[in-house]
Amino acid sequence: MGLISRFDLSRIIQDYGCKVFIETGTGTGDGVAHACAFPFERILSVEVVDELAERARARFAANDRVDIVVGQSSSVL
Repeated sequence: MGLISRFDLSRIIQDYGCKVFIETGTGTGDGVAHACAFPFERILSVEVVDELAERARARFAANDRVDIVVGQSSSVL
């Protein structure tokens, strides 16, 4: 999808009634951070690299809406 920060997630939430944000490829967690600024009930990110997932888990440890999962997105989703 590219840089998620380019998207007006509030409009997507409103127009489609989205309650869950899902991304594949957590990376540094910037997509998750952007999603945290919006009223999603749950934010799920799938990362194949253990080290990146652990860093993201630490970054968002205080946010109970965020779940970082390690694995192949085709299997996890």
